[in-house]
Amino acid sequence: MASRTATTAAASTCIVCNAPTTTSRRLGSSEIKSALAAYFEAASASALDVSDYEIKVCETCGLEHALPMQSGDAAFYAWVTSQDGYYPKSRWEFTPVMERIESAAATGPVNVLDVGCGGGDFLSRLQGQPGIRAMGLDTTPRSVERCRTRGLTAECADIEGFRDLRPGELFDFVCTFHCIEHVEDPLSLVASMVSLTRPGGLVVISAPLSPMSF
Repeated sequence: MASRTATTAAASTCIVCNAPTTTSRRLGSSEIKSALAAYFEAASASALDVSDYEIKVCETCGLEHALPMQSGDAAFYAWVTSQDGYYPKSRWEFTPVMERIESAAATGPVNVLDVGCGGGDFLSRLQGQPGIRAMGLDTTPRSVERCRTRGLTAECADIEGFRDLRPGELFDFVCTFHCIEHVEDPLSLVASMVSLTRPGGLVVISAPLSPMSF
């Protein structure tokens, strides 16, 4: 409870520019669970531990974020990643990022890290490409196992744990697709991604505007 209270207090202003925020919407736990069950056509999501949230809007920069800034627990991700359609086979962002990676690989070998790799749908596009070494990182064991059964390289850890597993390793491209909205401290995630990127490398971040944005 102390951790949640501290998170709530810290997030009462904009998480990027610290300006005042206003509440645009309140989302109750039961509403979220019902929406999840309807979206995935699942029998029930009632057993999930889901908080009540407010959607805050920054009065200065317009950023919208949830309050509290609290990510789902292991049981939530075990449930949601088991739902058909949670991981789409493709995202439009994959194509321009692939083009940048392939262009770089044409002049020399490149290393790619996919943070929050899910089941490996982006990694699979890189597999076997000349001059490209790619690996994924995810905190959900089911997702990492799915990557490994596809012959992909993936580690089950958060980004700080990964730095401990592979100290000093740097990448030419550090990517994250539809992951930043799942973390409690997105600015720290960005800083960690930058710290894993070689000088002159590229950090790629995409966030969704999706039917699940309730």
